[in-house]
Amino acid sequence: MLKNSNNEQLVERTLQAIYSCVQVQLKMQLLDHTEAIDVLLKVITVEKYFQITAEILTETVNNSNVGDILSTTPLKEAMSKIPQTTKTSVLKIVEFTAVNSAETYLKQLDNQDSLFCVKITELITAVGVKFNIFILENTDYSKVMLKLLIMCVSHRNRKISHFSFDFWTNFRAVVTSNVDDLIKHLDCSFITNAYMDVLNFLLENCKRTALTTIKDASGKGKKLKVIDLDGEDEDGFGNEEEDDVTRMTLRDYRTHADDVFYAVYDVMRRFRGEDGAKEVLTKLALLLTVQNLPQKGTPEFVNYVTNCEVAIIAINAMLDLMDIQEKMNPYICELIKILLKLPEEEIIIPATLQFLYEVNSQLPFAGNETTLEAFRYILHNVLKPGMSYLAAQVNYIKQTQLITRFEDIPLHRRVLEKVVRYRIA
Repeated sequence: MLKNSNNEQLVERTLQAIYSCVQVQLKMQLLDHTEAIDVLLKVITVEKYFQITAEILTETVNNSNVGDILSTTPLKEAMSKIPQTTKTSVLKIVEFTAVNSAETYLKQLDNQDSLFCVKITELITAVGVKFNIFILENTDYSKVMLKLLIMCVSHRNRKISHFSFDFWTNFRAVVTSNVDDLIKHLDCSFITNAYMDVLNFLLENCKRTALTTIKDASGKGKKLKVIDLDGEDEDGFGNEEEDDVTRMTLRDYRTHADDVFYAVYDVMRRFRGEDGAKEVLTKLALLLTVQNLPQKGTPEFVNYVTNCEVAIIAINAMLDLMDIQEKMNPYICELIKILLKLPEEEIIIPATLQFLYEVNSQLPFAGNETTLEAFRYILHNVLKPGMSYLAAQVNYIKQTQLITRFEDIPLHRRVLEKVVRYRIA
């Protein structure tokens, strides 16, 4: 009916009927019918029918009887259980998206309200999540699928970018549970390279964009004005209605991004061991270091400070995977030293305090001088409005032996009182 009809009303009703049939209640298996997929891929090129057709394809993929087969079937057996018609249909969707949609998508990377990008991201993510087994074949189609998924996470609209997160977190679980087989039979660099690309785009999208410099009486830049994470709207992410499909605050995006940062580090260390972990941490450390600190108030200084904040946020998301309790972790000890020397800007301090809270067991390995600097850093921030609660939560402040070690430091009574008050609270 869709194939030969020129009746727009009939086409719309037919599409609505098909959409109802592919929902989870009925689960019509359209992927078993390659001709039907061919017709839908033709209809989706008509702007009037794009949204409903994209949603049909997405629901078809999501509700496939053999979707996500690796969650129930070992890798070696899974491929043989997927019907050839289903595989053909999925690869048709991938090929069509790569050939007919990718160029349009890339042109709309900065379009904050692109419904086209929303629906294509949802479709590509569904294919990646449900049929990640095809990626593990390491064929040309595998690389095309990963390239499309990286394209989605790179979108400058954080809500659209976030739609692809399900794939990267889900794929981490799949590849790490099959890591031995994959390393034995494949060159897995296409997987690790993809996750490093994702890290790059994630760091960019997690950066603040609404940040200005408050000038003093002389007109020189004095301090950075921080705009609340829920109110940052310079790039289209301000406070909107909750059901707006193209809006997400920076705070919410960062919250969801934590799981992807975690996935990046986990995949790199599982596939490349210490070299993989080092590659990730070295990349983040480079964002924290500059040969010459830019002058305050300049665009270069703002860029450096925002880079520092997002790098620390990424590191904090990865800490659960690092060995930081029983023995010295040289990377963490080095990061402690770097962070304590960063500019004392309001956007950096909370992330640094959170880092120190998580890694306080590493301080004895960092050396007395570094430990003393960390102690001073925390006490200094205890007195700052908005920072005092975070500073007081750092566990090693309550360790009396640490206080005793630095009993020669002149501490103002109100500092100690504030520490005790927050620790008791």
